[in-house]
Amino acid sequence: STQSTGTSVRDVMASQDQDQCRVGSWNIAAINNNPFEYYISHDDPGYTSLMRGIQDMVNDPGDADIPVSQVFSPQMADQLAKLMATSCPEWEGIQEAMAVYEQDLAHRLIVSGFLKDGSLGSKRLASMPDRMTSAVECPGSTVFRPTVTNRFSEPMEDPEQWWALWRRFMFEPCLHLEPDRVLRGCDMLCPIKQAKYPAVTSVEERISLPLQTLVLAIFDAVLLHMMNAVLPGKWTAIKESLTSALCTNKQAQTSRIIRSSYRDTDVFFIQEAAWVFAQHLTQECEDVYHVVSPERMDRKRDQNSLILIRRSCLDEGSEPTELTSEAVAKLANGTVSDGDLVAVLAKMGGENVIFCSFHGDTNGLATIPVVSAVLELCKQREAKLIFGLDANSHYPGKAGRLAVDDLMEWGEANQVGSCWQEAYTAADRNPARLPNSTYNARTYLQAQLNKAVKMDEMECSLLTDRHPKDSILWWPRQDFTGSNTLLDNSGNATYDPKLPIPSLNFPSDHAVLSTCLARSSQ
Repeated sequence: STQSTGTSVRDVMASQDQDQCRVGSWNIAAINNNPFEYYISHDDPGYTSLMRGIQDMVNDPGDADIPVSQVFSPQMADQLAKLMATSCPEWEGIQEAMAVYEQDLAHRLIVSGFLKDGSLGSKRLASMPDRMTSAVECPGSTVFRPTVTNRFSEPMEDPEQWWALWRRFMFEPCLHLEPDRVLRGCDMLCPIKQAKYPAVTSVEERISLPLQTLVLAIFDAVLLHMMNAVLPGKWTAIKESLTSALCTNKQAQTSRIIRSSYRDTDVFFIQEAAWVFAQHLTQECEDVYHVVSPERMDRKRDQNSLILIRRSCLDEGSEPTELTSEAVAKLANGTVSDGDLVAVLAKMGGENVIFCSFHGDTNGLATIPVVSAVLELCKQREAKLIFGLDANSHYPGKAGRLAVDDLMEWGEANQVGSCWQEAYTAADRNPARLPNSTYNARTYLQAQLNKAVKMDEMECSLLTDRHPKDSILWWPRQDFTGSNTLLDNSGNATYDPKLPIPSLNFPSDHAVLSTCLARSSQ
């Protein structure tokens, strides 16, 4: 059976027979450097005021749609031109880029003419330099560009103060990437090629370094102006609360939820874990659990799948043996990246069992090939399978992405059991009636405004990520019976389908999924 909103994971776990295997799966989500990117559940009404105010300013700016020159002044442009000329003399086209400001950009309106200009987006003149400089990973620390939409924490409400910090980041050595190599923010930029982005003209490609620097400066200045216009004197405190909950304290919050609400879980699958979190879990849990991480972890994307297996659940003397490379060898090159999949073999109840954790690609197209490869491995090893995954399955389905129906039907055809099978059958095979493990939507404080959702349209917008993406699977289907499939999006082992995640108390954009597996009577 599948939970109602009033059922708690703890209640179910307390009532379970000891012979059952309690299984959980959670995509804990990589840290997002923009704490404003998605709507969250926040207890400060100022957060709602800020998000709604920015939304209204973008959609109906009225008199607030002032010229760029009033936000990024000619004096600031002149300072930028001189800094580029002295700090980056090798850059071509600095004067031509500044002519674009004087003749065009300075006269545009900040919202209708700049932020909502689709050509700037298609040319990547703001999003490319933003991506390259927003957060620069250095040994032992991350350095952030002074802007609204990242974790930069120094005071910058005053535009003059912000502008001084911005110039320092971009043009003074501050990025200690290696012991003998200190770079500037501007060193992180790369030319924007017409071959890759056809909207870029040949002239814009030639002057793309100074041009994107200029556009980025205007972009950051406009966002700061909007924040100060909507919620002056208060928005920085809201940003600090978001950064603390979703970034700074994310590891501690995630660990607390696993160790408290899921302390009775026997097998717990994790996806998108940072390398440092895997080390932390090993230290915290190794007395009770085998903490299994892939031999080839991804330290760059830092999104790794893990498995926690209660030591007492395995046969005496049984140690998990990693089989990830064997599973990957059965897949076409490029199907998975390092860290996405981990597979181990262990003895449980006198039988071989392969445990797998997997984080699928955005559209879920790798999910069925990966499960198929692992099934083949199970047959070769004469092993059963228990698999927790972010399948990235969607409803409604559409071309180019995995539909929930397709995953369920494939499982039935291949004797793969699913924690959602009972609910899917009870819903007359209508995936719209399955509970969603994700519920988030982009705000207007991020670079892709075409993907932003109005606050009042979150529940119905096709742009909202609200899907039953996560699953717990097993094979052979007839060997296990699944029951009490539960979702948790509170951190307190309860589920509210109307609650967007993450929240201040729940640091992931995926709910925790759990189910109870019992051996079927033969």
